[in-house]
Amino acid sequence: MASIKYTYSIENNTENEEVAVSKLTSEIRQSDIVTALDYISVNGDVLDIWMKELLSSGDETLLDSTVGSHDGKEEIIPQTVHLDSTYYGGKPSIRSESRPDGTSSYFTTRGDSASGIGDGTRLEWDFSNADNDVSAPSGFKKKQIEAQFADNIWVKEGTVYFYNTPKGATIDFFVVCPAGQYYYDRNGTPQLASEDVVLSHYVVAHPMQDSAPMGDELNTEAATIDAVPPTYKFRIEVTTPDTDTQSNGYAELEVYRERSVLLPGETV
Repeated sequence: MASIKYTYSIENNTENEEVAVSKLTSEIRQSDIVTALDYISVNGDVLDIWMKELLSSGDETLLDSTVGSHDGKEEIIPQTVHLDSTYYGGKPSIRSESRPDGTSSYFTTRGDSASGIGDGTRLEWDFSNADNDVSAPSGFKKKQIEAQFADNIWVKEGTVYFYNTPKGATIDFFVVCPAGQYYYDRNGTPQLASEDVVLSHYVVAHPMQDSAPMGDELNTEAATIDAVPPTYKFRIEVTTPDTDTQSNGYAELEVYRERSVLLPGETV
């Protein structure tokens, strides 16, 4: 069944005439609305909320109320310091990390599907076949693999595993806004993507050679500040000399997310 759109005016229907998409997404999902949220898009003053199914009158009233009380203030605070007396025998302790409240660490080599978590596209490649081939510079060949997640995702780290890889091979990681979805330009203005738009190229030409069965880690101190919405795509591109017919491998992402499984009665 196609998603159902509910349209609001940001100026007239929200508390402060502002919208923080990731926060509103969480507010809707944490509300008593029974029908699952698909995604949210913003174009100027127009706020479109796409639900998986037609809302009941009760759910529509709850959605109106949730939008009306939304204050538009993003509350994701990186590198926060928590005073936590839950551990260490009730004694106060300090915990500094970039994990947003309400999320947990999630390690995966796969995206999500339309019906489940962790059972979508696997971030893997194999140059013994022509799967996922795209155009490449002269003397090279390239594969492009894309995956999506059902929830907001905060990117933390990653690991690349590769085998029998020749000198000159590289891997790149991207976050992509698909055609037909909205993104913010440098001025903070929503733009409708007429084609896939790369918003982040966060691993650039990382070299690979020989084999790394224990993994080549990509480490960072903090997660991304803003969530990657479920409408966006994670893309990896692997480039190798055109004589390569045997290298293969896969990437594992460490991200923060609110769910790692679907509880009984839940949908993506």
